[in-house]
Amino acid sequence: MGQHSDTPQGRPVPEPTDDPLPGPALPEGTSPAGLDLRPDAETAPARTFPHAEAAWATIRASQRRRMLLPTLLLMTLATGIIDAVSYLALGSVFTANMTGNVVLVGFAFGGVPGFSISRTLTAVAAFALGSALAGRLSRHWRRHPFIWMRRTTAIEIVLLTVAALGSIGLVAGIDVDDEPRRYAVIAVLALAMGMRNGTVRRLGFTDVPTTVLTSTITDLASDSRLGGGERRRQGRRATAIAAMTLGAVIGALLVREVDPLVGFAAAIALLVAAATHQATTARRYPVRRNAPDPAASADTLAGHVSPRESDLMSGSNQFKVERSTTIAAPASAIYPHIVDFSAWRTWSPWEDVDPSLERTYSDPTGGEGASYSWSGNRKAGSGRMTITDATAPENVTIRLEFLKPFKATNIATFTLHESGASTVVTWTMTGPKTVASRIMSVFGGLDKIVGKDFEKGLAALKDVAEARR
Repeated sequence: MGQHSDTPQGRPVPEPTDDPLPGPALPEGTSPAGLDLRPDAETAPARTFPHAEAAWATIRASQRRRMLLPTLLLMTLATGIIDAVSYLALGSVFTANMTGNVVLVGFAFGGVPGFSISRTLTAVAAFALGSALAGRLSRHWRRHPFIWMRRTTAIEIVLLTVAALGSIGLVAGIDVDDEPRRYAVIAVLALAMGMRNGTVRRLGFTDVPTTVLTSTITDLASDSRLGGGERRRQGRRATAIAAMTLGAVIGALLVREVDPLVGFAAAIALLVAAATHQATTARRYPVRRNAPDPAASADTLAGHVSPRESDLMSGSNQFKVERSTTIAAPASAIYPHIVDFSAWRTWSPWEDVDPSLERTYSDPTGGEGASYSWSGNRKAGSGRMTITDATAPENVTIRLEFLKPFKATNIATFTLHESGASTVVTWTMTGPKTVASRIMSVFGGLDKIVGKDFEKGLAALKDVAEARR
């Protein structure tokens, strides 16, 4: 027994009685392992990152949309300007579009004049460093996404300002031969773009990635009527493409007709506007600052899950936890320890949760219709079990009602199959997936949490049954 599993036969899945924030704790229609953190996400699983899971799960989709779309579109517009300035004024190199840079490296290796291998690789390396830095920073700021985005945006503004000041002589045509400074400016710009791309990616915003549009164009086409898709989120995807294009046009005009430094100033102004919008939205939609740390679920979210966990993270509305063990005893010797609630004290994995636990047994204490109630400390909670079916010596089915501190109703089943001189005992628990169960599937997995206790209980049952043969 315990808050996680406070019953002798298995943990009920708690369902919170009140939500500390307005709206659902998790977006409806998503599974824990594929939680779509994109604005206005519905049912399609998205690639996610554990650092963003808990914090964004507390924000309604409409709130994410109000915060993110203007911010990301302003950033996308700024990217178009920055890449125009870097390509046209810094020597045919992109500082945000790494796909383009890879192609440019190929051009340079192929002997096409006007392209520099070293400049392009400098941009790629700095961009990668920025993305790695975003990952590091996410470990410190992951619990509050608004603060996370605002701080990384502020860092980007500082880096762009440094790059603009460092490029004054270069873009004005005065110090065109100052190659070390040119490389430094390229590196600082690419570092800023890498940080932003890493942050946006880790927060799961795939429709408006702000620095590259390959996936956006792919999603726009594949989800269109021509592609047989549902045409969801098409507007924001098209707007992102238009924003990048407009930024490139503005950047090109500023470089050619005015001054590249004005292009830098325009990009910085857009980022300042984005940061201002972030701050305003953060005050309007406060997020719990002590959001739980989901870092322990990284393997789960990355797809490294066990077969048992895959059932929990499916789209099904039911969960299932199951464990088995082989006991060197006939089923007739094991069955009495399961069908009689008074015998559970010898093997239940939760008997030591509360030494002062109050127990109430029906008369008789075992067999179909028998019941057992408990009430204990905060960790043990309270609840009731009732045997709904007992077929000796093969099956025991129990209805589990967890009452405090949360309410939940699940079904636990014990099946016994003899195989020679031994018996395979299987302990299964099933029930509806609640908000709490989905959250538990993120933080380590229901199967892992409950299954560990099942294994402990079956090991104790094995010891008891084999010792009394």
